[in-house]
Amino acid sequence: MVSLEPVPAKLKKNQKKYEAFIELLEYWLNRLHVFNGRKERPIEYGRDNRYSGFAVTECYDDKFIVKYNARRMGHLSYAMLVNVVFHEIGHIKHNLRYNTHNEQVKSEYVAERYAIQKMKCYYPYHLSAVAEYTRKKLASRKWVKDNPVHAEAFKKIREYK
Repeated sequence: MVSLEPVPAKLKKNQKKYEAFIELLEYWLNRLHVFNGRKERPIEYGRDNRYSGFAVTECYDDKFIVKYNARRMGHLSYAMLVNVVFHEIGHIKHNLRYNTHNEQVKSEYVAERYAIQKMKCYYPYHLSAVAEYTRKKLASRKWVKDNPVHAEAFKKIREYK
């Protein structure tokens, strides 16, 4: 049986948020057995500050590429950082299609529901901060206009109403 360290509860001293993102993502991919114990993980990381969100997961037949925006991630609270990690794991785990608008909304909804489920299980005290942050974003007309897919998906989530 594999011995796992306890659930990370905060950032390490002097740790950059994007470094913590990668570390948390690796930790939770192992802990949640996303790749079913395979040693070779078909996942790559890349920094892309042009992307408007915090992170994006590109799903291909043979691998996943997780790109993160280090500049935007630097402003996140620890609660939101963990939520972004679980959201991206939701995309990896469910590997839903992302071609049409309806498929995009469904994929974002499923990934965010997965993130909320894991937050309730492992970080229940941080979930209220995530819900408050998301409610503020959904109340912003500019954010809704700039992120129509996420807005449509998040409006369906009970915790964000």
